Amino acid sequence: MKLIYLKVELRLKCSDYYKQLGSGEATAREYLIANYKERMSFEDLVKLALKALKESIDEEAAKENIRLAYIKSEDKAFHMCSKEEVEQFLTELEKKV
Repeated sequence: MKLIYLKVELRLKCSDYYKQLGSGEATAREYLIANYKERMSFEDLVKLALKALKESIDEEAAKENIRLAYIKSEDKAFHMCSKEEVEQFLTELEKKV
């Protein structure tokens, strides 16, 4: 299975927006480069993206402030995850840590 598109986004509080905008981008990019492996499963790619996000922010990663979307190559359909799906991915991530 090939992933065409994966986006994880953190929603910041308005007062923190300018302070944190882009502040963790380099950290997240470095984490992704260091930990990405060829032929990772979909679940592992999502976990990698969430770990990179968590490594690069001061705020707690939670279903309320994360948006997750993806497109898988087999169906090429855009999917925006629900808060419950995001929570499930975060729970799985915590089990492995």
